[in-house]
Amino acid sequence: MEMQVSKPLQTRVVVASGLAPASFDFTLPNRLLRARFEELKIDYLDLLTEFSAHSLNDRLCRPNDSHWNIAGNELAARLILQHVSAQVRPVDK
Repeated sequence: MEMQVSKPLQTRVVVASGLAPASFDFTLPNRLLRARFEELKIDYLDLLTEFSAHSLNDRLCRPNDSHWNIAGNELAARLILQHVSAQVRPVDK
């Protein structure tokens, strides 16, 4: 996910590749998954938008590692809780 949300890392990859920036679509995997989930009517939570926004101010992945750090795990936990809570209906007593 770090590659998808870190603008400095994306820039380094594009420069190192020698290809035009337009050759890269770092959101493609998420868009393909979203289309398939919607087609199959599977509930999903795409964290990419929130991670991209938060990564402008906070590091969310371990350095040189694709795994989330503590801040990334905390953000994911909050987003998952919000998503699941919105799906739960109150139980009538």
